[in-house]
Amino acid sequence: PGLGAKSEEKIGQAIERLGLHGKDTRTPIVEALPIARATVAQLLELPEVRRADYCGSLRRFREDIGDIDILVSSTRAEAVMEFFTTMPEVADVIGRGETKSSIVTRRGIQMDLRVVRPAEYGAALLYFTGSKTHNIHLRQLAIDRGWQLNEYGLSDVESGEVVASKTEKDIYAALDLAFVPPTLREDGGEIEKAAAGELPKLVQLKDIKGDLHYHTDLSGDGREPLERMVEAAAARGYSYLAITDHGEDLTINGASRRQMLAQRKKIARLQEEYPDLRLLHGCELNIGRDGSVDYDLDFVLGFDWTVASVHSYFDLDRNQQTERVLQAMANPGVSAIGHLSGRYIGRRPGIELDLEAVMEAAAATGTAIEINGALQRLDATPEAIRIGIEHGVTFVIDTDSHHTSELGRMEYGVLNAQRGWVERTMVANTWPTAKFLKWAGAKRLAA
Repeated sequence: PGLGAKSEEKIGQAIERLGLHGKDTRTPIVEALPIARATVAQLLELPEVRRADYCGSLRRFREDIGDIDILVSSTRAEAVMEFFTTMPEVADVIGRGETKSSIVTRRGIQMDLRVVRPAEYGAALLYFTGSKTHNIHLRQLAIDRGWQLNEYGLSDVESGEVVASKTEKDIYAALDLAFVPPTLREDGGEIEKAAAGELPKLVQLKDIKGDLHYHTDLSGDGREPLERMVEAAAARGYSYLAITDHGEDLTINGASRRQMLAQRKKIARLQEEYPDLRLLHGCELNIGRDGSVDYDLDFVLGFDWTVASVHSYFDLDRNQQTERVLQAMANPGVSAIGHLSGRYIGRRPGIELDLEAVMEAAAATGTAIEINGALQRLDATPEAIRIGIEHGVTFVIDTDSHHTSELGRMEYGVLNAQRGWVERTMVANTWPTAKFLKWAGAKRLAA
């Protein structure tokens, strides 16, 4: 009742885009990663376990997975299997063998465990991490040398002698390749780059010097006060931090002009307590249907930094969505576009955009594209990021934190950036404070 033909059509289209039909269903990373990490941590506490890692698409940091693959190095597989199949999280044991077992967790996620000997661990880790096409490419390189590569090692076909097996790096080196990080292993040109010594110098977590999408309880969905959020950022050793509570156009969660001005004064006072942390007063603006944002231009230009994001009108067509984002980027008060598509992995597909046009405009207007570290978002996607790189776009990696417990999202943002082949120099919040502030102010000064 209350749902008409139009609503039915929209829901049907969303289901199609999310791939929620039976066998196509996959588990979003936000559900799978915590389970995988907790299981690995438990296994590492066992005296029989020397090493343990999650593998597969999860180690490559794909946005969703079919099941969770766990690899363990041990000479006492039986003890490991006993622990794994009797964990409290186990709802059902699909199968249990000497070196392999499969279970289903209480959340309905299948988890497969493989136990290998320590000498074989590197080969097994490489094999079970994938991707399938990356592994096929590596196996062909081995064949060209008269070798074979499988989960047990890289070995000479004629003599059977093991060439390399203990570590992934040993195997890549034996094939005359630079080590390829798991986030790049999709057979998208990474092997050719590794052979030529031209792999990108990927951005690392240690490179990040600040967070530029950060909420306090002034946002209706924020859960901690300004003082606590700033204290947590300072504890991470950041050089700068932008406080970006929601603009007034976001129903319920937005802050009025009066509230924003009061917060600005509060931040100025708080700055005195943190001489090594440059505090910026910012705002997460809402991109309206026509590309407009909260507040008038003069008020927006009063902020040090702004992130403009889509929070509504997800059903507009591709041309309309593209135009509204282009209009937002043309605004001299908009510093960055936040979570580009507005997707929630497994729940909401996000808007469709002409990415070539968007990235071209981002570069032309000096507007950064955010790589959002929230596991349910991981937005922009690696595909969009690669297009941005082609156009010379500047990126920012943010946590979109609403609580101090979410600052760890920066790791996820970095991993997603790596999947897009992002180098440190391309990310504005890896730059020293003076360089970042000069760049961030250039677009506003041009107004």
